[in-house]
Amino acid sequence: MSKELIIVTGLPNTGRTTWVNKTYTGENTVIIEESSYPKLLKDGKYQESEFFNSIEWVVAQVKEQMEKSNPTGQIVVIPLQTRPDHWLGMLELAKTHEYKFTPIRPPHESLYYKTRLFGNMFEQIESIKKSTTNRFPKVVKDKKKNKNDEDEVKENQYLFTNLSHEFLCAWNFLNFNKIRAGDSNPEKWIKMINDEYKSSIYYAAKTKAAHEARVAKEQARAIEKLKQEAEQKAKLEAEQKAKIILEQVELQTQAEEAVV
Repeated sequence: MSKELIIVTGLPNTGRTTWVNKTYTGENTVIIEESSYPKLLKDGKYQESEFFNSIEWVVAQVKEQMEKSNPTGQIVVIPLQTRPDHWLGMLELAKTHEYKFTPIRPPHESLYYKTRLFGNMFEQIESIKKSTTNRFPKVVKDKKKNKNDEDEVKENQYLFTNLSHEFLCAWNFLNFNKIRAGDSNPEKWIKMINDEYKSSIYYAAKTKAAHEARVAKEQARAIEKLKQEAEQKAKLEAEQKAKIILEQVELQTQAEEAVV
């Protein structure tokens, strides 16, 4: 049985899911979307703190499909993060389970003209820009000097430009290296991605470690807070109990004195 891992690259909100659902309809095909990760969206906004978890969730979904007793023949992944170094976990699985790897960008006309909602490409680009930037979180641009004040939050005016640049650089890398990979060989892709994105991989690992340390610290603080609250509650309950006992003793003493 032919086994294939397909990653559909492109900007968010460009119609990839619609195109994939119309294109990949085989019985032994599974479609996995990173944006389906349950904790990724909150109030219609991507949660930046969940980006590490969302790609790991995708890798876990891919692993589950590949390790089934009857493995899924065609796994189609629609990632939110377009840089190939985010895909290394999936490519390692493809290598282990002997899947070939195919990066795909939906054809231009499928994204812009099939729905016929827009008069031209520029109107569609403006729509994509608006829907994409509305979903990404605001960024902290400036720190106020007074620590008691909240950080001044501003929109990143270059967000869409940065996302577009990242996608185009990634696609150029994928397109250029298709021949070098030879027959969609995951092992060759892993080597090429590691060579090309060395600094990005290092920075991502560093950022992830810092994120995990921050989460661990927050969890420790939360546990300490719960512990303090539990101790305070126990102390109050003990004081209340002692107070009731003292009142009972006092009443008993008064009653005995009255009898005498």
